[in-house]
Amino acid sequence: MESSESLIASRKLEVKKLIATSVKQTKSQNISTEQKAEMLIETLKADKEWLRWYCKIVNTLPENVIQNILEGAKKATAPDRYFAKAAKIELYKVSNG
Repeated sequence: MESSESLIASRKLEVKKLIATSVKQTKSQNISTEQKAEMLIETLKADKEWLRWYCKIVNTLPENVIQNILEGAKKATAPDRYFAKAAKIELYKVSNG
């Protein structure tokens, strides 16, 4: 039988390997700000010339706020305009909050 110290050491090594694997998977799944902004533009069928503004939105607003705005935009007749107006309001709240 292994001693309790070597058993603990082997378990710690296993945990470290699992954590390292998890971190690698998370990093490979990361999406850049620009990619997120492009996905927003495609979803909203918005003008691609506004990419920098959408990047600012992605960098500034929390994801849950963006998601809430998107849900409302899906119901609107002009989703890109709805999103822009709501995001502008949220940006104002963040900058003056």
